[in-house]
Amino acid sequence: YVINNGSKEEILRRAKLQLARVYFETRQFEKTISLYDELLYKPGKDILVTDVTNYIDLLKRTGRVMKAQEISAVYANNYKNNARFTNIRESLVDYYSYFNRDSLENIKVDSLRLNLPGYQYGLALYRNNIVFLCNDIRKDELQSFYTNSKLYQISEDGVEPFDNSLRGVLQVGPASFFDNGQKVIFTSNRFTDVKNDKNSYINYNNGTQLLSAVYEPDHEVWSKPSPVKLGRNMESYSFLHPSVAPNGKRLYFASDMPGGQGGTDIYYSDWDKQEKRWKAPVNMGPEVNTNGNELYPFVVGDKLFFSSNGLRGFGGLDIFVINIKKPEEGAVHLPYPVNTQFDDLNPVLDENKLLLYFTSDRSGAHDNDHIYVLNLKKNPLKQLDLPYPGKPVKDDERVPYTMNRTDSRLQ
Repeated sequence: YVINNGSKEEILRRAKLQLARVYFETRQFEKTISLYDELLYKPGKDILVTDVTNYIDLLKRTGRVMKAQEISAVYANNYKNNARFTNIRESLVDYYSYFNRDSLENIKVDSLRLNLPGYQYGLALYRNNIVFLCNDIRKDELQSFYTNSKLYQISEDGVEPFDNSLRGVLQVGPASFFDNGQKVIFTSNRFTDVKNDKNSYINYNNGTQLLSAVYEPDHEVWSKPSPVKLGRNMESYSFLHPSVAPNGKRLYFASDMPGGQGGTDIYYSDWDKQEKRWKAPVNMGPEVNTNGNELYPFVVGDKLFFSSNGLRGFGGLDIFVINIKKPEEGAVHLPYPVNTQFDDLNPVLDENKLLLYFTSDRSGAHDNDHIYVLNLKKNPLKQLDLPYPGKPVKDDERVPYTMNRTDSRLQ
């Protein structure tokens, strides 16, 4: 209304900045860029550092690297002490080196073209299968992104709904299964309008929380979820993306609780066997966390995979891996085409099948996230330092799913 009906320049500018932020959050990226082109050509008191970093990321996403370099130079003095801005600016210096020709030639990433609507995300391993979330986004329902999430699993028999006895509040997942698939910790929404005895485990503050459940084989159902308590007075903050070590002794997760590096950080909590509770969360520190967003931790052995838009990378959210026993060595950025200038996130490594799964919105189809897989038998990544079978892989040895190779659009 303010923009269409004319207002004072200051009010109009404030409205456009707010609108640009809303467009970014709702993934209307071209509209975001159009407004930022108009507003961010020079520093201003009303401009946030996240406006600038998001703008540069979107410029990279659309191939406008020279424009991104120009904008980073304009704001260099303003944000020289900001870790995320510094990493983004450094990534632009020799940006096309990320498109390593060896990677382009030898590493093949395939897309699982599933006949499902909406976003596919929230990957997890469940026994020998992959479990994921899918959203059926309906334009006539404002909250449909949160309310229409359903869990599915991929097995050799195909794609099918996951056990519907596992229930949360509006959304179940992302999840982490452990103890041979008998236990689960998962993300669930908190909403104030859900108030009844049946859902009495709900915390009434908005945001996300972690819930736990146990499989009851005698009844073939999951138990009623109970909150995962990670310290006092934490109801005002979000807890999401759990990853539990297979032995159940350590829980990794992302949170925006205070005391971190900024944005969402990755934490871990150890299980206190005597007290039968999770200990106070520990921040993973600056080797992992930045003042950007770190999300989707996944632990396997000594390796912690995660996604970040604050570390030096391609752009948007990229996938990194760090040795948790040698954190001082720092996080390793996975090469193209695992990482791209689009959002690449939610890495899950199936060590038994040597498959690296992740989600990405690189397809360009309404910027939806879809599931991708890298067969590490055929495409070993030295960055992962994994033991591989000595025998060569036959040409007809394939992942047991129907897949189409991703497109090779020019960058």
